[in-house]
Amino acid sequence: MEQDMRHILQDAICAPSGENCQPWSFKISGSTINLFNLPERDQSPYNRGQYGSYVAHGALLENLKISALQSGYSTNIKLFPEPGNKNHIATIALKKISVPNEPVLYQAITKRVTNRKPYKNTPLSSTELTELTKSISDSSVKILITQKNSDKKTLAKIGSLNESIMMNNEFMHDFFFSHVTWTKEKDEQKKIGFFVDTLELPLPAKKMFKIVENWKVANFLNKFGFHKIVGIQNAKTYASSSGFGILSIKDTSPDGFIHAGMALEQVWLTATKLGLNFQPVSGLLFLVHAIKLEGTAKFSKNQKEQIEKGYKIIKQTFSAEPNENIVFMFRFGHGGGEPTAKSLRFNVEDFIQSP
Repeated sequence: MEQDMRHILQDAICAPSGENCQPWSFKISGSTINLFNLPERDQSPYNRGQYGSYVAHGALLENLKISALQSGYSTNIKLFPEPGNKNHIATIALKKISVPNEPVLYQAITKRVTNRKPYKNTPLSSTELTELTKSISDSSVKILITQKNSDKKTLAKIGSLNESIMMNNEFMHDFFFSHVTWTKEKDEQKKIGFFVDTLELPLPAKKMFKIVENWKVANFLNKFGFHKIVGIQNAKTYASSSGFGILSIKDTSPDGFIHAGMALEQVWLTATKLGLNFQPVSGLLFLVHAIKLEGTAKFSKNQKEQIEKGYKIIKQTFSAEPNENIVFMFRFGHGGGEPTAKSLRFNVEDFIQSP
């Protein structure tokens, strides 16, 4: 069983996480796995309250369930089993089943990837759209999708506000560039952060990107609208897609974000199985949570207003109900080709605690 467990966990850690921070740790006891959050792994402004990490852990748990079933085990997951300790995410009890089977999404686990390239603008077929919209098994998480051209332009513009604000905010700028790796060799050493090739920048933009790593340079260029140009270019890429989707929850407790993460992985794996490209466009949504928790200390009044207005526009575009909290937005589509590079993962042994 020990070998099976390590195989299951290796699949589980293929889950996405903010800045590829991989904020998890495991403790194995017999047939039970204890999953822990490592808050020091992600001090991002997008992860206030550990909401981003809870989503990542939800995605990991979904992978774990699928991989366990493929290996011939059922899973009994108990969230936050230790009262008062929100870093003890879950206990997962594995039980051998008599007839193993391969879940339809299993092969997609290791193929799932973020693709930041432009996609084709052609809409999905009715079969693809139905499968994507029905991919979530959790009734506490709602998925809404739009393929209207006007909506795509609106949502692309709002999504790109994140990058525009990031380039015009010293704290966010410095955090982001501290997590960019510029060479393949360095990325293979760190395995955390953004390898520059995953950002799919054309060569001229890649050279400029290196220059504006210096905040003084970026701040000077912003006087001439550089941060707005960044937003416009990103919006153009985001709009080149079949459509946009959101995930919303009513329960904004840590449990709610875990369930949102599980649903996200179901959607993403389904998109992968269908041969669709997929990219999260959720930065602004996590900034909304940061403002709620910390106020406006790290944002100017104008930036705060932009973030809050952008969130309202997203809700209006999808006709979301007042009590729905949008926690994730993504774009999807065919075409664009394979991503230039993929985020790397640590080996599962790096995450398993000693007995």
